[in-house]
Amino acid sequence: MLGTIDGVQSVDYNYQIPMPESPLPVQAGMVSPILLKHRVDSSSLVIGLVDTSVQVPSELQNLFLPSVDVLPARTEAETPTHGTAMALTLLRALGIVTGGEASVKILPVNVFGESQMSTTFDVAAGIAAAVNNGAQIINLSLGTPVDSPVLKGVVEEVTRQGVVIVAAAGNEPTTVPVYPAAYSSVVAVTALDPATGTVAPYANRGDFVDMAAPGISAVPYGGKVYVVVGTSPAAAYVTGLLAGLANKSGQSLSEVKEQVVKTATAILGK
Repeated sequence: MLGTIDGVQSVDYNYQIPMPESPLPVQAGMVSPILLKHRVDSSSLVIGLVDTSVQVPSELQNLFLPSVDVLPARTEAETPTHGTAMALTLLRALGIVTGGEASVKILPVNVFGESQMSTTFDVAAGIAAAVNNGAQIINLSLGTPVDSPVLKGVVEEVTRQGVVIVAAAGNEPTTVPVYPAAYSSVVAVTALDPATGTVAPYANRGDFVDMAAPGISAVPYGGKVYVVVGTSPAAAYVTGLLAGLANKSGQSLSEVKEQVVKTATAILGK
């Protein structure tokens, strides 16, 4: 019915996207602090982190921009959110690549609000909001098996503008495409098992996957250590890697993306 009304070009279902699992505390463990420093220069990059709310550690405040809330902000919790773990994971990757100093800031974009679910419309809105606020690379450690024309349209539009999008391939495991990772313009990341160096048994695989990265991340929060496992941290590692390489080398993100994905697909045997 709506598709026949003047001014309505198309109609799409709004599909749910579940919140990825939150980090779990480690009973006994230590992890080195994130020592990345913000460098001020003309080559500054903005990373859009489309995820849950992010609890920004006070010592890392200068590496973050004010959060954009697509949905009302989730109440701060005593334990780290999924978004917080992704932010700390990509900052650690940034620090490794750049040597501890980078002209990069994270723009948190909250698409979950108070809920355990987001939607394809909200994620599409989050991507658009990130780009409108200056993001040149976007991390999406989330996904759905449903292909949404609305989400696809936004992804295709911003990547045509030169924005790089990195997304998690999913933890089923299956070869069935997961979106937005499976869109051709997106860098789809699966998880490596650190013990074997091969794709983790829980991680998705298939022709839509572009590369693999470590599927486990330990992050410090509130004096404790938390661990998150899956293709979520793998995607965050790659986002930090690409941003760090571009920031350090002076190359464009698109150039760095092509080089890294080409090398990674050769390793995966594609």
